[in-house]
Amino acid sequence: NSLTSLDLSNFNTSNVTNMYYMFDGCSSITSLDLSNFNTSIVTDMYSMFYSCNGLTSLDLSGWDMTKVTDTSDMFKGCSKLKTIKMIGCNKTTIDKIKSALTDAGILNQVTIIT
Repeated sequence: NSLTSLDLSNFNTSNVTNMYYMFDGCSSITSLDLSNFNTSIVTDMYSMFYSCNGLTSLDLSGWDMTKVTDTSDMFKGCSKLKTIKMIGCNKTTIDKIKSALTDAGILNQVTIIT
């Protein structure tokens, strides 16, 4: 929970199917650039950003969540989230993120940049 920054620019996620609780409890991180993540075979994003209560901005540009079936609690506890960049994302991905934000009760406070 004291982690303040994370460089994931060379993180290879091309074979990842489960991102369950991936950033759980990273409460001191304010911004994450995950635009290089290959999410095309991911099926589970349950609680991916759970309790990231310091997170204000995310870059999910290029994500493909077509195969994702579980986004439950994906943004639970992300009360400070204000901006998500989703440049180049398909409609399915944008809709799934909006649904996850709605479930967390924060859709109206988040600006999605496409």
